Amino acid sequence: TRDHRPTSVLDEPDSDDDGFIDDGDDEYRELADAEDDWRSMMRSVTGYDPRKFHDDFDDRSMVVGWSQMQAEERRSSRLGRDEDEKEEMEERKRLAEKEKKKAAKRPKKAHSFFE
Repeated sequence: TRDHRPTSVLDEPDSDDDGFIDDGDDEYRELADAEDDWRSMMRSVTGYDPRKFHDDFDDRSMVVGWSQMQAEERRSSRLGRDEDEKEEMEERKRLAEKEKKKAAKRPKKAHSFFE
């Protein structure tokens, strides 16, 4: 039994394409190699290792609730106030020391006989 379906030109092997080789990938491979070369050179000069900065944890999945956020805000506010008070005390001490040194440099008044 012979199949009488019409055959397509695409079904027949094309002998013209037997020697055809697409070297287009080589050009892209050379560009990729050149890119890798300058990257490896920069890494060796700067000591940069991208594996150090590879983050396995996806930051987008970090979710906090309202109560956690409010607790962090209160904590941050308290720490800020404490730091401000400490700096204010240090500034007062510094000004007192400065005033003390300034007073020590001033010439003392001579006591007069009539005072």
